[in-house]
Amino acid sequence: MTDLWTSPSKPQRPRSAKGVECSRTVSEPSDPRDTQSRYDHDEAREAALRMELDSVRKTNQVIEGILESLAHAKDSMEVSKPLYLLLKYLIVTW
Repeated sequence: MTDLWTSPSKPQRPRSAKGVECSRTVSEPSDPRDTQSRYDHDEAREAALRMELDSVRKTNQVIEGILESLAHAKDSMEVSKPLYLLLKYLIVTW
């Protein structure tokens, strides 16, 4: 007979024919993280990797914005440089 309230991702203790839990020869770990199934561990790892990926994507967007801003500033400097040189020449000659 299966217990309806137990999680399928948690290991179940073996039961005897009378439904009483059997004792294991190996002691149960006291740390709850040790009892996590492989599925739970993989899900947690996947969630952490997704959060890290989102963080990297946001950082890349910020860097791309900075690079676009620098490219725009460079273009503006190239447009204004001839005007600056002309004005400098006029001031020196005046």
